[in-house]
Amino acid sequence: MSTARLALAAGMILTAAACTPPAKPVTDPKVDAVLERSRTTRATYAAYAWVNVERPNEDPTVEWSAEFHSGDKHRVETPADRIVADCAAGTGKIFNIASGEVREGPEYARSACGVNSNNELLEKAHVGARQTPTGPVDRIRVADAELVRIYDIDQNGVILGTTFKLKSENNKTVLSVLKTVVEGDLPAPDIFDEASLQRSVVPDRYKVAPKT
Repeated sequence: MSTARLALAAGMILTAAACTPPAKPVTDPKVDAVLERSRTTRATYAAYAWVNVERPNEDPTVEWSAEFHSGDKHRVETPADRIVADCAAGTGKIFNIASGEVREGPEYARSACGVNSNNELLEKAHVGARQTPTGPVDRIRVADAELVRIYDIDQNGVILGTTFKLKSENNKTVLSVLKTVVEGDLPAPDIFDEASLQRSVVPDRYKVAPKT
C-alpha cells in the first residue's frame, strides 16, 4: 500500500537524514510505467491494510492503515495521522491526531498519491508480474538513500503490498504489509474534504489485526 501509506509509518521509523550530494536520477521504462500508474490512477477504491512495523527500541507492532481514492482525490489514514490530497494539483494536508495540528504542503501529496516521490530513487528494478487473489500485480523494487522499497501494484494503480528495508541496518525489514482488502465503495462521500480530517472513516472491522 500506498499508500499510506505506509510512508507515514516509515517516517516514524527513520531518524532525520544527513545531507547527501544529489544523485543522478535513474530510469527504467517498465518500472517508471508502474510508478506512474500508481500516481495518476483515477480509480475509485478503498484499500485497508494490516502492517507489521518495527521501530527502534520497541517491540514489533501490527497497525492498521487505509487508503481511499477517487478521481484526483486521495486520503490516507494510520493510527497516528490522516492525509487528504489532490493528486492532480499536487496539494495535501496532514492532521496529526496526537497534537491536533494540521499542516499543508506538496510533500504530503507526494507521499500520499501512489508510490512516495519525495525522495530521489537511486535504484529501480521490475521484479516480475504475479497473480494475487484480486488479480495480477507488478512487483517493483526501488531504493532511495535510506530505504529499499518493494511494492505490488495492480492494474488500476492500487498498491496491494509493501515492504520497507532499512539500508543502515543491513536491509533489515522495518515495515511489511500482512494483508490488504480492496473494496470498490468509499465509506462516505466527503472523505476528501479538509473537515473530514477530524474523524476516522475506517470501519471498526478494519482496525482489528487479522489472525495469523
